[in-house]
Amino acid sequence: MASLSTKPITRYHLFALGLVGGVIATSGLIFALTLQLSPFLWNHRLGYPPTSSNLGLRDGDTIPVPCSSHNDYWRERPLHSALLEGCIGVEADVWPLRGQLYVSHSRDRLDTGRTLSALYIDPLVKVLQDKAPQREHGKAGGGVYDADPNQTLVLLVDIKASPTVAWPLLLEQLEPLRTRGWLSHNSNGTLVSGPITVVASGMTRLQDVEENPSRDVFLDAPLAKLDDSSYNASNSYYASVSFRRSIGWIWLGDLRQSQLLKIRDHIKKAHSRGLKVRYWSLPIWPLSVRKRLWGLLVDEGLDVLHVDDLFGAREVFAQR
Repeated sequence: MASLSTKPITRYHLFALGLVGGVIATSGLIFALTLQLSPFLWNHRLGYPPTSSNLGLRDGDTIPVPCSSHNDYWRERPLHSALLEGCIGVEADVWPLRGQLYVSHSRDRLDTGRTLSALYIDPLVKVLQDKAPQREHGKAGGGVYDADPNQTLVLLVDIKASPTVAWPLLLEQLEPLRTRGWLSHNSNGTLVSGPITVVASGMTRLQDVEENPSRDVFLDAPLAKLDDSSYNASNSYYASVSFRRSIGWIWLGDLRQSQLLKIRDHIKKAHSRGLKVRYWSLPIWPLSVRKRLWGLLVDEGLDVLHVDDLFGAREVFAQR
C-alpha cells in the first residue's frame, strides 16, 4: 500500500505563517482605524449647507456645547463646521512669515490664502456683524449663537515658532475684533467676557500676555505645572496638557485608580485658580473606550472636550 509522505514543518514554515498572520492582523487594524477616523478625516456629514461666504448661523439651529475643534483648519470649512456643531472653541496653529500669520500644522505646508485673518478673524467679524441688529434690539451678549448669545467663542491660537515675531502680529491682526469691543479682556483683575475670547498657546510667553496693554489675549496655562502660582484667571483662561503624556494609556478600556485621581487633581487645581481644563491627545479608538472616557471626563468636571469628532462630542453632551 502506498503511503503519503509528509515533510516536517521547519522554522521557515512557521516564520512564513507568522508573517502572513501579521500582515492580515495589521490590515484589519488599519481598516478598523480608518473606519473610526473617517468622520473627521473626511468631514462630509449630510445636512451641512452649501459653502458660502456668509458664515452666519440660522436662527435657533444650533445650541452651543462645551467642545473645541482640534486643528480646526483641517476641516473642509474651517470655523464654519465647528459653529454648525455648536462648538465653543476652535484651534488654529500659526506660523509667522513676512508680516503674516499663516495657519498650518507644519511650516512646509503654508499657503498664502490660509492666514489667521482670512480663516478666522474676517469670518468672525462677518458673523458678529450679522448679529448686530439683535444687539440693537436689546438682546444681551450678541455672541455667535442665538440660542445662548452670552456664550463666548474661544479662538485658541497655537504659536508654533518665533514668539517674538508672532506675538505682535497676533495683537495687530486682532484689531478688527478689538476696536468693535468684541474681545474678552481683563479689567482690574476681573474677566469681562465678550463674544470672542482669544487664548494663546504653544510658544506664547506669560510675560507677553501680562504686558499686553489691552489684556485681551489669555494664556493656555500648563495644567501639569499649576503649583507655580504665576498662573491665574488674570492672565490665563485654559489650563491644558496632553492626556497621553500626562495621564497615560488606557489599558483594557478603563482608567486605573491612579489615573482617575490625577485627573481629579488637575481639575481641582485648575478650578481653584479660575481656569478651564482642557486635554489634548485624547484617545480616539476604540470608539467604545473613547465614548466612555469622554463621558467620564465631563462628569468629573472637564470644561471642554478638545476633539476631532465634533458630532461625537455633541452626542456625549446630549446624553447628559
